[in-house]
This record gives sequence, structure tokens and C-alpha cells, in this order.
Amino acid sequence: MTAPEPAVVDPTHSLPPHTQVLIAGGGPVGLATAVELGRRGIACVVVEPRRTVSRARPRCKTLNVRTMEHLRRWGLADRLRKHAPLPVSWSQDVVFCTSLAGRELSRFTGVLGLAPDGDRFAEVGQQAPQYVLEDVLRQAVRELPAAGSSSARRSPPSARATTWCPSPSRTTPGNGPS
Repeated sequence: MTAPEPAVVDPTHSLPPHTQVLIAGGGPVGLATAVELGRRGIACVVVEPRRTVSRARPRCKTLNVRTMEHLRRWGLADRLRKHAPLPVSWSQDVVFCTSLAGRELSRFTGVLGLAPDGDRFAEVGQQAPQYVLEDVLRQAVRELPAAGSSSARRSPPSARATTWCPSPSRTTPGNGPS
């Protein structure tokens, strides 16, 4: 199974002058935040310096039960499973050995939420690299309705953001004393 096409963002496309939420970073957390906010109709912009998702170095390997439950709620769990290189049933054990081909010391079965366990959780975990998760989330952000105006943008080398707080009686980053 192949991963979805990575989101390549046009660096010449300008950022909107105003947004309700500016998300710095288009990794799993930033993209998940954009999906959640966009589904609620909250305008947000994700700024990310990477044009494409990196496959050069592995990061995560297993998405836990809670992550998969979020993906299910967003309608993305099946899409992610379709693009995952391994089926859930491939390996549900953790094994400790003296070396790669050495003697087995201990084995834990049915771990990491990869095995169904009655009605404890709505979705089992999934073994998938981070780039698969990021590709699925980038595509989901691009598909959000215009009302959410969520978008992933490649940030220019030196981008600046100014924050504004309508209540001057509160001190927050951006409106505090100079």
C-alpha cells in the first residue's frame, strides 16, 4: 500500500493577513490541532518550513489507542490503516532478546493496544511510521471546508506574527508590558 501524496504547498502563496489561530509547526500535533479546530469552524493557519513530509529518518512506529480514537472521530482511522505498511495483526508482541538473533529473554503479548480487548477501546492501535500519519493529516487539513479556512503553508524564512488581545486587563504573550 502506498501513502497518500504528500502535501506540497506553494511557497509563493501568501498567508492570510488575519486568522483566529496560528499553529506553528506542521507535525502530528500541529496538524491534529488544525483538523480539530477546522472541524469546529475555527479559522487557523499552520505554518511549517518543510514542503514535504520527511521519510529520511524514522520517528514514531506505533499509534496508540487514543490517537486512533481521535482519527476515528475525524473519519481518518480507515484512511490511515489503508496507508499503513503493516496490518494490525502483523506483530502484537514486544520481545526482549540478548541480541538481534540472540536468546529470547522475555515476551509481552497483546501490548500497545494492538490487540482487541473487549470493549475497552473503540479502535485498536496501529503500527505506522510518522510520515504516514503526517501525510493523512495534511490531506485532511486540505480537505477541510472553507468555513474553517485551515491551511498548511510553507512559512517564509523569516515570518513574524503579531498577537492581539482584546482585553488589556490581562497580560498574555504579545500584549504584556514592554
